Amino acid sequence: MRLLVDAGNSRLKWRLVENGRVVSQAACDHRGRRADEVLAQAWAVLPEAREIFVANVAGDGVRRAIEDHAAHRWPGARLVMLSGRTGAPDVRVAYTDPTRFGIDRLAALVAARALRPGCPVLVVDAGTAVTIDALDARGRHLGGLIMPGRRLLSEALGGGTSALGAALDSRVECADEELQVSTAAGIEAGIRRMLCSGVWGAIAAIQARGEAPFEVILTGGDAAEVDACGEGAREIRADLVLDGVARMAERFAETPGIA
Repeated sequence: MRLLVDAGNSRLKWRLVENGRVVSQAACDHRGRRADEVLAQAWAVLPEAREIFVANVAGDGVRRAIEDHAAHRWPGARLVMLSGRTGAPDVRVAYTDPTRFGIDRLAALVAARALRPGCPVLVVDAGTAVTIDALDARGRHLGGLIMPGRRLLSEALGGGTSALGAALDSRVECADEELQVSTAAGIEAGIRRMLCSGVWGAIAAIQARGEAPFEVILTGGDAAEVDACGEGAREIRADLVLDGVARMAERFAETPGIA
């Protein structure tokens, strides 16, 4: 059994694969919780894993928790912590130091390349942070950008304006109009405007520079919200990072050792 893991800043996703077939898949929130306790609860009923491939951007604490859990539950299992150092099939990262490129972004590009071979692609991952990465038709990463996501925008506003704290405690529904008639609705509308304008403004600017139009693929927890305020063709792939981890795992299936 192969266990594939996408450890993001706020959510942990995993997928069990056996002989190329997806056996199960699930996810849970881990933000603000002890990683070892999250794993002990979430993975308590998982069957024995012989291979574990992890894309982790949640920090060393989560990495250590995964390593400790694997060593305790599945001694002898092959554990691969994927990174820019491991490289990726069919994708060449533009960063001057590819090891600094986020493994979640790399895995998403690998999956996008497989979905749209021979096509220029823009991958938008709308999570805790929002990343936008461009891939040309030959699989060359052209670069990307990073901006705060919905939650970080809200936290930044609350952290710098004590009087608005109460209004930030929960999200509210607001009308489509730009101008709102309550503080909570005004905050909700403003954050939505910043998120949507930031993402789609960047997409428009990147599209204008390209020799051929990029196909847009959205992923991440706020992908649906970004999709709702955009124009033009795009596709939502909720598990794009896990799909990329699966493809990267295939590359290492016959390689001994730990990457």
